[in-house]
Amino acid sequence: MQNTSTWSDRLDERLFRTLYATSLVYNTCWEDPAVDRQAVNLTPDDVLLVITSAGCNALDYALLAPKRIHAVDANPRQTALLELKLAAVRGLDFDDFFSVFGDGFHPEFRDLYGRRLRDQLSDFARGYWTGGSIGLPANAAAFIFMACRASWRARSRVTSPCARDSLLMYARCLGASSLDEQRVIYDERVASEMWGRRCAGRCLASSHSACSAYRIPAPRDRGAAFWRRAGYVRESLEYVLRQLPIWSNYFWRLYLHGRYTRSCCPEYLREENFAALKGGLVDRIVPHVHRDRFPARVR
Repeated sequence: MQNTSTWSDRLDERLFRTLYATSLVYNTCWEDPAVDRQAVNLTPDDVLLVITSAGCNALDYALLAPKRIHAVDANPRQTALLELKLAAVRGLDFDDFFSVFGDGFHPEFRDLYGRRLRDQLSDFARGYWTGGSIGLPANAAAFIFMACRASWRARSRVTSPCARDSLLMYARCLGASSLDEQRVIYDERVASEMWGRRCAGRCLASSHSACSAYRIPAPRDRGAAFWRRAGYVRESLEYVLRQLPIWSNYFWRLYLHGRYTRSCCPEYLREENFAALKGGLVDRIVPHVHRDRFPARVR
């Protein structure tokens, strides 16, 4: 079959492979584990094979007490992040744990790492966090934003006035206490600014690069697809901002604020669930790199 990829497609693929081969790409899981819980209906006899990503969902599934969870990722840096979280569950108290992975800030992070976490890690993970290409931040102030994808988001927030202003208005929706109030904020303060011609054009002009980084196939007919893509983006955002309670949506809270709160966060960051993980459920997670061998039977 004839190869129809363009030079731009090949460049995009090379860009992603370079990032994936050298960087921690996923700093958090963006797939909602609540949907998986409903679909899979885990039992104590189940053994799972999951993509590691940032480890958030593996920790979420562990709260359902399956027999075993094997977490694998072709990028060993993602496994290093999961190892760090597992070590932190075992070695830290809840306040310290939430400061690191919920707030993204701990003034004594390096000390905690050296005293309580480092010796629990594999050789690769230990080398990655204490040296290599990243090293530990002095106080974990930017822990949540260390991954390259988050840095891309953070830079775009600062450098684009349109993106910055729109995100500030999105943040106002987080303060709503009802869907009716949230809709009013969106309709009256957000929509006109976000979807004005100037800002909409800027936001969508870079969508091809975004497709590459997020592994979304870019349309072949790029010119004709521009406004179709704009309609899809607007429809998706309006569904979130007009139909769903954003104040309890921890994905958007992280995206807009760079941190979680104790009332709006993934399940593994809640104190009672942290206690359950620390009580033994964390030991049901087995991190692997892609070269490992796996059990013959998983569900």
